[in-house]
Amino acid sequence: MIPSMIRFSSAARAALACGVAVVLVGCSGTQAPAAQAPTPAPATPAPATPAPATPATAPTAAGVPRVAADEAGVRTIFNASYAALTKRDFDTACALNAPETNAVLLKTVAAKGLQASTCPEALTGIYAVPGASAVVDEIVRSAMIDSVTVNGANATITWSATAQGQRRTVTSAMRLVDGQWRLVDTGSR
Repeated sequence: MIPSMIRFSSAARAALACGVAVVLVGCSGTQAPAAQAPTPAPATPAPATPAPATPATAPTAAGVPRVAADEAGVRTIFNASYAALTKRDFDTACALNAPETNAVLLKTVAAKGLQASTCPEALTGIYAVPGASAVVDEIVRSAMIDSVTVNGANATITWSATAQGQRRTVTSAMRLVDGQWRLVDTGSR
């Protein structure tokens, strides 16, 4: 059951809203200090919808893009993940995570007082907390890819986003899981 009826004190709501930024920014990567007056480098904004299917990104039966092990594939999965969050398509967003990423998400939300047994339940619970969806939406809408480095079955993606009014740069990991690029939790908090 999704804990949408749980009552949180204003302090607990604030802590959970801040925790959302950790889940999406700190948990999924290593946060670099924000610049005083950031000027965006040439970057690729996360599109509102995933890239159209091509031979390199033909969807699987579950609708998850199948991509080649290259920079374009990493970008496609990153953008598809944020597009799924924008649409509140939590099944797709969670399918684009490595299994250990979903496990860390469940532990993180449990530590913040939300009970969930699946990644989609955790995201539904996060979005149900007053103020939390605004923090997540701010991150998702402002996410821009700065660079991608692929090294075999592993990749790093440097991106920036605004969280609670501050622009932050993050380096996240991705890895191939069963031939698909997936977002990896790097353990940074």
